[in-house]
Amino acid sequence: MTTTHLAVPPAAATDLDPTDLAGEPATLGSAEDSTLLLLKRMRDPNYLMTVEDVAAYLRVPVGTVRKWREKNTGPTARPVGKYLRYRAGDVVDWFERQ
Repeated sequence: MTTTHLAVPPAAATDLDPTDLAGEPATLGSAEDSTLLLLKRMRDPNYLMTVEDVAAYLRVPVGTVRKWREKNTGPTARPVGKYLRYRAGDVVDWFERQ
């Protein structure tokens, strides 16, 4: 059985739809949809990412991001109540410095 994967045109990753940026969770059909939505949201450097978002963006396990935090070698995280959040701009800047 052959599986065909459709390539997403590069413009799709940069076209913003205001409904994608709403605070409500979106219903996503695939991992590709989820990744595209994250990339759209990350165009705002102040978008707050979860550790799962950071791991997905960098394509590393969540445990790796947590270890970087413990060793103070990864992107800067800030506490928001009892949660840690990463500014999208900080994550991109950290990645560019690597």
